[in-house]
Amino acid sequence: MFNSSTILRQIILLCVIQEPTSGLDSSTSLKLVRQLKDFAVTFNKTILVTIHQPSSQTYHLFDTLLLLTRGEVSI
Repeated sequence: MFNSSTILRQIILLCVIQEPTSGLDSSTSLKLVRQLKDFAVTFNKTILVTIHQPSSQTYHLFDTLLLLTRGEVSI
């Protein structure tokens, strides 16, 4: 018998999630992003996330950031 979560961890190379914190309060958003980070670290996966207006705590959980302003990459 195969464990589906084991199979998915082996198959997924890159996970793209659009606005996972949309509609969540700041506490729940932070918990969700921490869980995504833990998953990425534990299973050595890359997770690409789009988030509007992250809290400073959430912002600091990301390893790499690409910031956009008016459709342009910000420095």
